[in-house]
Amino acid sequence: MEPTVWILFIIFFAVGYALAHFVAKSSQSRLLERIDNLQAASEKSSEKLIEETERANSAEKELSALRIEYKHLAERLSDQKKELEELQDQFRNEFKNLANEILEEKSKKFTEQNREKLDELLKPLGEKISEFQKRVEENHKEDLKGRGALDQHLK
Repeated sequence: MEPTVWILFIIFFAVGYALAHFVAKSSQSRLLERIDNLQAASEKSSEKLIEETERANSAEKELSALRIEYKHLAERLSDQKKELEELQDQFRNEFKNLANEILEEKSKKFTEQNREKLDELLKPLGEKISEFQKRVEENHKEDLKGRGALDQHLK
């Protein structure tokens, strides 16, 4: 082959190589840039995953604490209901006792007042009966004296 062809061949080969090298370099740089972008996105995603995991753990801890608090409050409410029922029973019993005491006291007062009223009503009657009895006894004594005198007079 002729030397000009060889020179042309070498020139075309060099230009082709340079062109291929330039294209490969450009592609490589885009690939490296894309890899860098993907790595940055991956790092952001990892950071966001870590943040979300921490938030989820925090929310889970808070939920657990709230459940414990709810259970405690439910137990406390149950205890307070029991105490309230006991207090109601105690107040009911105290009310019954107090009502019985009042009723007993009122009954005593009523009985005493009735006795006083009856005494007021019956006292004059008793006095009159006593007077009547004295008169009957006096009349009986006089009658006995009269009979005794009549007996002696007849004898």
